Amino acid sequence: MCRAYLLVFTAFAVALIHLAEGQKLVANYDESKIPEFDLPDPLLLSSGARITSAGEWEKSGRPATLKLIESEMYGRMPVGKPAGFKVVLDREVADAIGGKAIRREYLVTFADGKGPEVRMLLYLPKNRRGPVPAFLGLNFRGNQCVEKDPRITLELGYVVGSRKGEDRRAKAESMRGSAAGRWPIDMIVESGFALATACCGNIDPDFDDGWKNGVHPLYTEGVPNPHEWGTISAWAWGLSRLLDALEGVEEINAKQVAVIGHSRLGKTSLWAGATDPRFQVVIS
Repeated sequence: MCRAYLLVFTAFAVALIHLAEGQKLVANYDESKIPEFDLPDPLLLSSGARITSAGEWEKSGRPATLKLIESEMYGRMPVGKPAGFKVVLDREVADAIGGKAIRREYLVTFADGKGPEVRMLLYLPKNRRGPVPAFLGLNFRGNQCVEKDPRITLELGYVVGSRKGEDRRAKAESMRGSAAGRWPIDMIVESGFALATACCGNIDPDFDDGWKNGVHPLYTEGVPNPHEWGTISAWAWGLSRLLDALEGVEEINAKQVAVIGHSRLGKTSLWAGATDPRFQVVIS
């Protein structure tokens, strides 16, 4: 990950933390009411020592900054993949995107059949041989939202915006292609890149469920402790597990994967890139 980019993100995050300490959560929309403040120096350690090299940053600065952001913003996530982690190819289509791509659907599970099942959608370009670089990002509306092809499996485990008593299948069906404008799959595969995506709500539902669904119960019983992972950390952890899955796909160069996202999924991609150095590029 670009060190300069990480330093900018770090300075911004640390500034937010310091501004939030000891203040009530009252929104302010008047810029003139913002008090004067100095951005913390991300290259100055709490001991007073200054970081002067990339090696010192990796050894001391990066761990200290990650610990601070974990404690004050996103919470600590589990390290690595669980023992029951499993990836299975469920289906493949050889003529996706007008014949320009091979489209696969992989089922990713975390605990020998227990816990959530995440369906990863993968597009592979047909115009390039050998392992290819890839973009990896989550979606809000289910995999069927990225294009209208009716052969894409409907996401029924989590359906964004569905209400009690509503026809979940009809709601999910209405999402087909609804976010296609945000996913330029044609351009990506024509340029020789792969694209992988999965629904964030199948990693951790995007509503207050009392921590009973998603990946949290695999590690925590009941409500997590204050400094344990929240939803954004759960989604970021899920992105790392999807990267684990991509490492097992021979057509993918897993050392050239960019993690992408927008809005809260943009924060998720930033956090995934900060916590998992395997991601070479972050686009948020």
